[in-house]
Amino acid sequence: AGCGKTTIFGLKVPHDWATGEILEDVVLLFSLKLRDAHLWKAKTTVDLLGLDSLNLEAGEPQQIAAFIKDHPKQVMISCDGLDEGKVKKSSLLWAMLQRRSNTLPAEIRLLVTSRPCPIVTKLDKSCRFDRR
Repeated sequence: AGCGKTTIFGLKVPHDWATGEILEDVVLLFSLKLRDAHLWKAKTTVDLLGLDSLNLEAGEPQQIAAFIKDHPKQVMISCDGLDEGKVKKSSLLWAMLQRRSNTLPAEIRLLVTSRPCPIVTKLDKSCRFDRR
């Protein structure tokens, strides 16, 4: 608590990526705040990443979802505050975190911030996180 996880990973990483300072091979970076994850009703990639809420032309959310599927190594999803949200085990987000989602390829880079908590312990047991 209070060690700068949100500042570094929720704000600085996206900023530095957008200015070309880091992650040059990443074309799309999504920053998700998990505090309100229990309210999400995501059933598709478009829902989960909030693509419909962006000011996009008709059909563009589906084009972005197709790019994610076709080029997963060029996509990064930053999930801030896993310990703050009540992530439902039946949700698409939970499946994504476990790398078992049918709608998001496993090759997508995930950056997850959290304090130690029971959900992190469950994920550690079901996933092999690369902590480098």
